[in-house]
Amino acid sequence: WEKAEGERKAKHQAVLASLELRPLAVLTADALMAEIARVSAINPADHEEFAGEIDIARTSALATLDRALETRKQIDADAAELEALRKEKAARDAKEAEEKRKRDEEAAAAARAQELKDAAEKAATAAAAKAKADLEAKQKAEEEAERKRAANTAHRKKINRAAVADLTAKFGLTEATAIELVTLIAKGEIANVTINY
Repeated sequence: WEKAEGERKAKHQAVLASLELRPLAVLTADALMAEIARVSAINPADHEEFAGEIDIARTSALATLDRALETRKQIDADAAELEALRKEKAARDAKEAEEKRKRDEEAAAAARAQELKDAAEKAATAAAAKAKADLEAKQKAEEEAERKRAANTAHRKKINRAAVADLTAKFGLTEATAIELVTLIAKGEIANVTINY
């Protein structure tokens, strides 16, 4: 009888001991719900003189488990929200980085296009300036050549008029004959006779 009584009491004591909860902070929500189901399944009426003690321990354990489950759900919700915010921030940062990269590429392309445009304008300006300088040099050379031709022509006319005057005054030639003679000499059509200009 003592042995049976000891076993009976040990069985009730084991149930009572099972209601002493281990640390709950490390349990997941699913583990806490499984623990609530296990404790809820204990019927104090099945435990004879331990019924009152088991009922108090069961009620206390269920209250503690309910609070732990609510806390775990809040922690999980906060963690999920934090993860969602982290992912949202990462996506936003990636989008901003991509937009900045695109803006930088567009700015670099615009700067390159502006550099090419400026270089083309500079080359065109230099080419126009060179063409203008070349044209001015050519015009100046032509003007100088024309001035020299005009001076040479005036010099030749002066010498030719002096020769015509000498031929008419010293040899009695008519002016028309003297002009014709000086013209033939100037053209080199009279052998061995030249005019020194």
